[in-house]
Amino acid sequence: MIAVENITPGMDFLEDSHTYLLNGNRVPGVTEIIHAAQMVDGSHWDEFACNRGLAVHAAIHYIEEGDLDWSSVDPAIEPYLVAYQAFMADMVEKTFLSERRLVHKSLRYGGTLDRLCWIRANHFRGAFSIVDFKTGAWNPSYEVQLAAYHLLVDDNAAELGLRPSELPTEHIVVQLMPNGRYRATKSLFTPSRARNLFMSALSIYSYRREFNLLPKEQ
Repeated sequence: MIAVENITPGMDFLEDSHTYLLNGNRVPGVTEIIHAAQMVDGSHWDEFACNRGLAVHAAIHYIEEGDLDWSSVDPAIEPYLVAYQAFMADMVEKTFLSERRLVHKSLRYGGTLDRLCWIRANHFRGAFSIVDFKTGAWNPSYEVQLAAYHLLVDDNAAELGLRPSELPTEHIVVQLMPNGRYRATKSLFTPSRARNLFMSALSIYSYRREFNLLPKEQ
């Protein structure tokens, strides 16, 4: 089992069911909220793509820990890891944190940050950025997801050791591709638009939950 640090006081995470808890009470995850609000076209997603993403993220964790056994890596996964290493070498000046779970204490939702880092000065103005890694095609819901992560960082700034003036200023989606290359795309939405879309999604989720309109597992 991969050990990912929980940041928010009073939170817990159930690995088997991918469930966030705050003070013992279940809270939804960012992806769950976005899907419940039907902001994602999931027609191109299948079990294979989901498992590929999980495998790539797990391997990235072991790369960061310095103990990935490359001989154990599925050849179908390896190009995505090559792409990850290329991104890190090309664009990342310094990593502030990687793979941290957070819960928003007042809005009551959880999420897992892939990376919070400083980008090199010749890319995106050297911004302190929230980075999310993807192994599929770009989707506009990624913008909403990153806005949700920004709110999580803002709410947990003290726990992360960040002052208000030190919050991230850029959101970046990094698509890791099967040819060993990557594509880094900064947010195309204005921060206010992305935030408002996520808050709308959260409202829809809450409405559907209140009136038992969510799928049984939610």
